[in-house]
Order: sequence, then structure tokens, then C-alpha cells
Amino acid sequence: GTFRPAESVTRAQFCVMLARAFYPRELEANAHLKSSGWFIPSAAVLEAHGAAPYGHNHLVDPAVMNSSITRNDMAHFMSCVMTAKGYTVSDEAKAAAQEKITDYANIPESYRDAIKTVFALGILTGFADGSFSGKSTMTRGQAARVLFRMSQCLSSKPGNLSPVQQE
Repeated sequence: GTFRPAESVTRAQFCVMLARAFYPRELEANAHLKSSGWFIPSAAVLEAHGAAPYGHNHLVDPAVMNSSITRNDMAHFMSCVMTAKGYTVSDEAKAAAQEKITDYANIPESYRDAIKTVFALGILTGFADGSFSGKSTMTRGQAARVLFRMSQCLSSKPGNLSPVQQE
């Protein structure tokens, strides 16, 4: 029953957070899947909406899902949800984000579009030196903060998004 904001968040926990925040009705309908694993209803919801970046085998594998989530993976999950819900970011905004990320050349190709998307929107930003540091893991507190920012972005009608106001 504790939050423990400084502890790392796992892929499974983040999957549950995303499903609760953005697909609550569908999550209720999949409650019967809990017998397969505590995070399986959330994974099923994300997969059904095309918001599961790694496919079914990864989503149901506890060894994969119970490992700490990286900034790369978090960006990927969030970008998939935004795309599934019909939200986009302009190519110009993505190009501007890319220019600001000092370690962009080190980001694996499979994550680049997702990272440019969340970075451009101010959902998951970089560090003081301009780096994204995609292999770094995220804490529960950081996950809560980026989900709040994401919910701000998705509070408008689907379409081309604008960055959130930074607090």
C-alpha cells in the first residue's frame, strides 16, 4: 500500500499505469485475465489497442515485464498509446527535439521516433547536459510525473499535439 517514489518502476507496473490512465473501461472488462498474472489484463488492453511496442510474447513474459523500465522503453510505450489514440506530433517539432538531444546518435533506431515525440511534447525530457540517456531506468515518481504530463497532452481532441506547459 505504499508508493515508494524513489524505487524503480518495472515494465509491468508502467503497463498497468498506462492502462489505468488511458483505458480504464477496457481494463475493467479484462479483469478476468488476472489469474494469468497481475499485469496481464493491462498488457491485453494495450495489445488490443495496438499500443504494445514489443508484441505479445514480451508482454506476457514475467522475466521481461518485471525488469526495470528504461527511458527508451517508457518513451516507446507512451508513443504507442498516443498513436493508438490518434494523437500526432509534427515533423518540424520532432526535428527540433532531435536537435536538442545531445546523445541522439546513441539512441537505437527503433526508439528514435518515440523519443522525439515525447521529447518534443515535454512529456519525457532530457537532462541538464541535453542528453536523453535512454538506457537509464525510471523511478515510480518519475513515471507518475510523465503520465501526468501525457494526460495533459491527451486532454485535447485527437490530432496534432502541442507541448505541455512545464511546471
